Amino acid sequence: MSSMHLGSEKTLEDEEAHLRLFLFIIIFILDHRIGFRSPIMKQKNPNFINGIVLLSLLVLSIVPISAQNTISVSLTRNFGMGFGGLIQGTFTLTASGSEEIQNLTVYFNGDEVYFTEGNSLSWQFVTDDYPSGSTNITIIGFDSSGTLYSGTTSATFLGTITTNLIIFGIFALVIILVIAKYGPIINRKRKQ
Repeated sequence: MSSMHLGSEKTLEDEEAHLRLFLFIIIFILDHRIGFRSPIMKQKNPNFINGIVLLSLLVLSIVPISAQNTISVSLTRNFGMGFGGLIQGTFTLTASGSEEIQNLTVYFNGDEVYFTEGNSLSWQFVTDDYPSGSTNITIIGFDSSGTLYSGTTSATFLGTITTNLIIFGIFALVIILVIAKYGPIINRKRKQ
């Protein structure tokens, strides 16, 4: 069973931490490279304001911001083809969220396709059972107070015909390359 994660395994906390670190680095560079100056201090003590900005960004990069109302979503290939976001075959959709979540519903392009109780799911599906094309996969969950939790990913479902054409095209290309490479060698040996 090969793994192909179409949904980001990175959480919202990871993205926010990277953004805070990026902002901290930018302010640090501005402060030390171009002499970031505060118009309020009018050159009397510009490093005071810069120090407050840097200290604030440092605190923001250390203090975690909790990612509320998110559900992590990923797809794993069981059998079939997966190339980037193009998939065809049997896949397992997994999702998990906060302990408070009581149920999860899976939607493909806004149409409900699966429901389960609990805060996690592992659901196997076959892409041929759904329309071909770009598919937005959304997981919605609710807790006992009615708070909404969600997670999304997307994939392009390929139909069997499209997949067969891709495989046939690759096979034909390999044959052409083999003939182009070894055809002249075989032809020379026949003439000898």
